[in-house]
Amino acid sequence: VIKKMKGLAFHSYVMENFNYDVSELYSIQLSERDTAIKQIDEEKAMIDKDLEKLEKSVKQIEEALSDTSITGEHQVQLTDLKNAIEKNIVALKNHYITLDQSKKKV
Repeated sequence: VIKKMKGLAFHSYVMENFNYDVSELYSIQLSERDTAIKQIDEEKAMIDKDLEKLEKSVKQIEEALSDTSITGEHQVQLTDLKNAIEKNIVALKNHYITLDQSKKKV
């Protein structure tokens, strides 16, 4: 019966049947939830900054690749670097999505 109760119903049930105020338990739970959400938001903010830097790097590499004076060997190296950075961007975006989803579960 208690598992299906939420919030105020649980509080009322415990107060009526056990004469105990569980409000403090809620405040502890809310505090823990706020801390977890804050940590997730901080991590997401770091990811945003990292993504911004990486996307800027990709643009710089694309500009360098458009320079016709670059040798074929350097073009290959720049292309490989660009591909590696783009993989990191995708991984960070996926991690960001995972964090966002975990925030909803907190």
